[in-house]
Order: sequence, then C-alpha cells, then structure tokens
Amino acid sequence: MIFPLIWRAPRPSDLSNMIAVYSKTWCPNGFSLTFFGHILTDSQRWAEHLNRTYDCHKNHEMIHLRQAQSTGNSWWLFYVKYLYFSLNAIRYWRDVSKAYYYMNPFEMEAYAHQDDLQYADKMKENGAEGWRRIANMNKSQKIDFLKKHGIGKHRI
Repeated sequence: MIFPLIWRAPRPSDLSNMIAVYSKTWCPNGFSLTFFGHILTDSQRWAEHLNRTYDCHKNHEMIHLRQAQSTGNSWWLFYVKYLYFSLNAIRYWRDVSKAYYYMNPFEMEAYAHQDDLQYADKMKENGAEGWRRIANMNKSQKIDFLKKHGIGKHRI
C-alpha cells in the first residue's frame, strides 16, 4: 500500500487537497502524518473524518503540503530537510521534550498556525516562508516561540 503512494505521488504543486488513508502499519498510534501527498492515519474512522472535515488537524497537514511546495516542489527534498532539522534539534533534548519533533521548523510553523484555517491558503498566495524564518532562529528564540504558541512540553 505504501509503495504505490510513493511511486504515484503527484508533485506538491499539483495538489490542492490531500486524501487521508488508514495505515496502522506505517502510522504510529494517535498520529497523522503527511506522506507523499496523502495523510496517513492510524484508524479508518480518523481517515474518514479528515476526508470530510477541514479542521485544525487537517490544516496542520495542509501546512506541510505548502512547506513541501516551498522546498523545490519536491516531496523528497521536503523529507530530507525534515530529517536534517529533526537530527539537528536532538541536541536540545535537555531543554525540550521530544525536541527532534517539536523544534523542527516545519512542525513549529504547522503547530503555531494550525488553528488559523486560512493559513495554508495564505501560504499558497504569499509563499511558505515561515519555516525558513524559524530555522534561522537561535535556541532561545525557538524555545520562546514554542512557549508563546504552547507547542510541546518544556523543561525550562
């Protein structure tokens, strides 16, 4: 099921919406994730919800679509950068719980704006640059950003 999603994946710019797909094998419990133009979920019920409703959870994943469009319009480049940012953030593990995830600029932008249901559309019109500004922040600025937006759990 996963490999056809990869091989048949449209370029990010060819998508205006992403379909949610149930995948217990590839998606951790309680999570949804953007995967080559689809949203993988851990339950069929949640996939159906995301396919019929545009809420903050769907918006979070749509923000990732806009970010992929801004990284050379390539899923592969988006995931390489995502991995780079995650590995780079591991060094903050003493300051932020799950720093590899919460201090990733892609996730920081998506969490900060997921409740603004027009944000993904604004990104399409104005370009997805928020993650770039976040990536250039120093450690204390990133931690302040997390606190300001209530993202993750902080040990500071």
